Amino acid sequence: MREEDHVATSIPEVLLVEADAEDRQLYGAWLEGAGFEVMACPGPRAPEYTCIGGREGRCPLAMAADVVVLDVQLDSDL
Repeated sequence: MREEDHVATSIPEVLLVEADAEDRQLYGAWLEGAGFEVMACPGPRAPEYTCIGGREGRCPLAMAADVVVLDVQLDSDL
């Protein structure tokens, strides 16, 4: 098969990391509307502000995603 004949058959997976639930839902809807499959995560939560990725060294959601959209002002940064 020639490279120009190759057609992607899978929907790109996006991991959306956003602390605010309303924003997470809104951004997720935008991404889904653009044709992406969205996995949503609130990011690290109180009181430790450590998620599985921080404890285990890798995030299973990030490993499954094609791209990660990260809110750069998570609660853990405050």
